[in-house]
Amino acid sequence: MILWKHFPKRALLTLGVWLALAGMNPPAQSDDQVTSSASDLGQPTELRAFHRQGQTFLTWKEVVTPFSADTGYPDYTKALSRYAHLKYRIYRHSAPLHSGNLAEARLIAELGIGTAFNIHLYGSPETQTGRLKRFVIEEGKAGWGTGYELSQQSGLHVYTVSPGDH
Repeated sequence: MILWKHFPKRALLTLGVWLALAGMNPPAQSDDQVTSSASDLGQPTELRAFHRQGQTFLTWKEVVTPFSADTGYPDYTKALSRYAHLKYRIYRHSAPLHSGNLAEARLIAELGIGTAFNIHLYGSPETQTGRLKRFVIEEGKAGWGTGYELSQQSGLHVYTVSPGDH
């Protein structure tokens, strides 16, 4: 299954999210139930998209939930390492995406888990303490700690249309 959002009035833009596994074999982690098959995990759910000022914001619910509401930097990096084999692929096409036209779609990003966290806010990872903040993408909403942060189970990709982009 491919999750997709079509923007017919936005230059025929369709963006889709597809879960893929990187590499040959994920790490064996029976205590955390890391699985070896994308079909075991299913596909991301709850895809949402909106377009604002030349950017398309995509969010989805991730297929694994290794983060808590108070995740700090050490736990974040451990989860990234543990689930490094999971990748979300973001595709673009001029028509709604499906398995029959996925090969014709343009891959625009490949992301790991945890993209809702604003890790670039912090500078040096060695000095980080406390809860990691997550992105706030709703226009006009207050910042961190107000309930407008993305969920710790969200994936995020922001696609910016470039001049001449088709």
